[in-house]
Amino acid sequence: ALMAFGLRWVAQAGSRPTIDIAARLVALGALGLGVLLLLLNPWTQRGVTVGQLPIFNLLLAAYAVPGLLAAWAVLRIADLKVSVVWRRAFALYALAAVFAWVTFEVWAWFHDGGRYRPRQTFTAEFWAYSAAWLALGAALLWLGIRHASRELRLAALAVLGLTTFKVFLVDMGALVGLWRVLSFLGLGLALIGLGAIYQRFVLPRPAAPQAPDQAPAAPQAPDQTTRSAS
Repeated sequence: ALMAFGLRWVAQAGSRPTIDIAARLVALGALGLGVLLLLLNPWTQRGVTVGQLPIFNLLLAAYAVPGLLAAWAVLRIADLKVSVVWRRAFALYALAAVFAWVTFEVWAWFHDGGRYRPRQTFTAEFWAYSAAWLALGAALLWLGIRHASRELRLAALAVLGLTTFKVFLVDMGALVGLWRVLSFLGLGLALIGLGAIYQRFVLPRPAAPQAPDQAPAAPQAPDQTTRSAS
């Protein structure tokens, strides 16, 4: 992906169509490789370890960095703004890659980077997935409001919708006791706060009624001279 951006910059600076075509091919190959890594992830590949350090591990290079580069390309590269197909493809990949990075980081934290693979998911792990997805949705919403990006706000709503779906259909049956209470309470409070923020900064405010420029004149009393003459 970095090579594609570099070739694209050189092509724009020097107006070289050959390098421009090469940059497009490299970008297409990078996108295909990114989709392949999403399919061949640590969940599906037994015996794969990502490293014991949080954040600074193989997941950062496999998902976070390519996802952020794809998001930057969608927002900054002019060709993607013109081509709807390329723009949607890169946007969907960026969201999927960042979402996968957050999810797999939680998984690596509870499973020692992939070294420990029990047959069932930990109770705290269920809650951690919901909390991490909720934090990701809030971050995307904040970035969408800050940069006035409709794409980021839609991505935030998609992540928040998926989080709500998980809490009500998965956590309800998997969590018990205090963990279930924390899951529902945290989701409810977060959705109320995010809804207020969305209404405050995104939704248009109703226009205030304008006061008339001039008040209607008060009716005049009948002329006393005319009344006495009559």
